[in-house]
Amino acid sequence: MLTILDRLGDQESLDKIIDLFYQKQLEDPVTRPFFTNAKLPRIQQMQRSLLTMLFCGQTTGVAFYLQESHAHLVRDHGLKHEHFAHTMTNLEAALKECGHTPALVAEIMMLAWNLEDAILGNRKIRSMQGTLVDALRLQQEALGEADTVVKANPEGDKPEKADE
Repeated sequence: MLTILDRLGDQESLDKIIDLFYQKQLEDPVTRPFFTNAKLPRIQQMQRSLLTMLFCGQTTGVAFYLQESHAHLVRDHGLKHEHFAHTMTNLEAALKECGHTPALVAEIMMLAWNLEDAILGNRKIRSMQGTLVDALRLQQEALGEADTVVKANPEGDKPEKADE
């Protein structure tokens, strides 16, 4: 099965998404204040590394890292759902402008939305199993390979079959 990164094309495609995404973040009056004193090239490189790992299916420690790396923004600058929602809108716009299929955009957006709790520190992060199960299900549906429906168990780490 192809990874998200495989379906995006190559590292150059990912770089284009990241560049456009941060351009939109800086143009957005809601998200711009979080980048006032930021070293954008460093942030873009960290984003590149993170997305390469996520889009290749390597998720060990990602949620914990996201929670730790954004804690100061939540604590000191009031990062909250409203800002995250604007960020998701900017990411979706960047993906669409780069010409990716609606199915791939939806899969990436689902994966990204599932990171909100980690980024905002809404709960203790134990794993990203649910995120991976959902991403796999969407990927299978997009490729017409889904023969069973799987959903994440929000209270634990084990996936469970949906009642359908």
